[in-house]
Amino acid sequence: MSLTKFSLVTTTIIMTFLFAVGIIMIGYINTSSKSTSAEGDLTQSSGLGGIMSGMAKAREPVNVLVMGGDKVNGNTDTILLVNFDPNTTKTSILSIPRDTRVVYKGYHRKINFAYPSGGAEAAVDTVQNLLNVNVKYFVYIDTAVFRNIIDELGGIQDFYVPADMDYDDDTQGLHIHLKRGIQNLDGKKAEQFMRYRGYNRKVNAFYDGSDIKRIEAQQNLINELIRQKASILYIHKFNSVLEKIFDSLKTNMTLSEILSLAQNINSFKPENVSFFTLPGEAQYIDSISYYIHDRYETGNMMVESFNAEGVFDASKPVTGGSYYEGYTGTAKEPSEEKSYTKNNPSNSESSIKKSPKPKA
Repeated sequence: MSLTKFSLVTTTIIMTFLFAVGIIMIGYINTSSKSTSAEGDLTQSSGLGGIMSGMAKAREPVNVLVMGGDKVNGNTDTILLVNFDPNTTKTSILSIPRDTRVVYKGYHRKINFAYPSGGAEAAVDTVQNLLNVNVKYFVYIDTAVFRNIIDELGGIQDFYVPADMDYDDDTQGLHIHLKRGIQNLDGKKAEQFMRYRGYNRKVNAFYDGSDIKRIEAQQNLINELIRQKASILYIHKFNSVLEKIFDSLKTNMTLSEILSLAQNINSFKPENVSFFTLPGEAQYIDSISYYIHDRYETGNMMVESFNAEGVFDASKPVTGGSYYEGYTGTAKEPSEEKSYTKNNPSNSESSIKKSPKPKA
């Protein structure tokens, strides 16, 4: 296989995976993603061959914050931390419920408030404080990109919709009407499935209106998309899909950096992708519904699945983060030399400008 074809094959695989990651972000997406700002813009390129020439392989694990927003009020309704290890081709995806309680600029807020309030820098800083890891890159995508990519890849075949889904919201232009059963999903239908949060007796067994149930549904669809599309059969779709996604992505990753990662994953397998949800539970605090994460379980999960070291003290809040109120267990507190941010190979310093951490 020629270098060019090999590169395109591997790049197609990683981009297909990134497309799948993007799927989870289609809830109430902000349509203004093309505006320029200090968050950084994606470097465009018209020649893949030139980029591939002399391309160095990425060798260390990397954390990427993937976000999607609310086109009505700008909130990020879906937040993912993606850890990719080029050496093992393993990918870990952590879903962070949008109602997760954090401390933001001295006040308790839901985590989805950070991006519209302070942009990518604030969102990255909040997630770093929450999980005690560094995040080098961020990606933000809009609904139109998701629909176009699904259509360009030929849709999702034979997908089981577990219940009738009907929901209308004229303020968002959101109209969901899906029937129960096995069916083929084009971009529009896949978006409807991913955005559904309705509640009634017919769908109660599958959806209770919560973020956790919606996350489960999203992960099921992403798994199926990766299974169907992470294949050399879709190599001919690369150029058109690449053009569509790069026009609307907001990210601080350059095309060269993405393709550098792609050089390492010729052995990528869908079964190497693992999904996680931030441990915790829903609670009402001062009449506001929050998701309170379990810091001890979160710490262990980060160590085991996100290349992090050490487990922080579950009885003490991380600066700027949140903590599982009422938890009485204890865990090892990291030393100055052994912390997530200092020893995690995936925690290379963020290229996003950092601001002072909010007061606890």
